[in-house]
Amino acid sequence: MKKFTSVLLLVALTFQCLSTLAVLNWFEFNKEFIVKNLCENRFRPAMHCNGQCILMKKLKAMDTEKEHDKSTTDSKRTTSKVDIPLFVLAEDLIFHSLPNLQQELMTDINVLYVYQFSLIPFHPPKV
Repeated sequence: MKKFTSVLLLVALTFQCLSTLAVLNWFEFNKEFIVKNLCENRFRPAMHCNGQCILMKKLKAMDTEKEHDKSTTDSKRTTSKVDIPLFVLAEDLIFHSLPNLQQELMTDINVLYVYQFSLIPFHPPKV
């Protein structure tokens, strides 16, 4: 099931990305028909349009469709700000309203970890 979903998603994304290429290919394969039957300037050969007007209309229609889809999805979205602390200070963990409980908690902790605090930053040994 996961494989089918991933393949379907991959195909959908590929078609979305290659839609402009598909329009360009359609234009190249049907260029003679477009020039003879669909071109707006087919009766004015001096303009040398060669069906470019139809191609531009198709590409512009695709762009406006994409912008319309984007604007509808943007209007449905709501944004909210979430603050996530990167670190928690030890002061935030202290119970300010219950000082007796704080003292009891601090006395019951067994300290099994020992370290030496040093203000000098670590440097590799000098040769």
